[in-house]
Amino acid sequence: MKSNSNTKSNKSSAEGNTPLLSIIKGVFVALLCTLMFTMVVVLLSMFTEIADGILAPIDVIAKQVAVVIGVFVAVNSKMKGWLTGLFVGLLFAVFSFCIFSVMNGTFILDQALGMSILFSAILGVISGIIGVNLKKY
Repeated sequence: MKSNSNTKSNKSSAEGNTPLLSIIKGVFVALLCTLMFTMVVVLLSMFTEIADGILAPIDVIAKQVAVVIGVFVAVNSKMKGWLTGLFVGLLFAVFSFCIFSVMNGTFILDQALGMSILFSAILGVISGIIGVNLKKY
């Protein structure tokens, strides 16, 4: 009996499926995706003329795609997908705000930040629900 619970514990730790570790991994992947996409857009804007009005929507779309990718990385079939997605979305929004604010040299707390946090949280919840159900099969 004792060896059964020990085997179960070792299996779970070997897979690294603790909820906190999964959330951290998902946030990291989402931030990495956003940084890579930002570098691609910066390189493209150096060689082409991209209007400033187009950059803001591209940035929003890139961040939301990054949230979806991060949540899919974080969620497994045994977790509450909506909760994992919520935390990945919220933490991603806060950390990306901090990182890009440092890069810009300005910290502006405004309505756009609030909307970004809200959209990331909602998209995280939806992606978590979808992700946990996709991983069951």
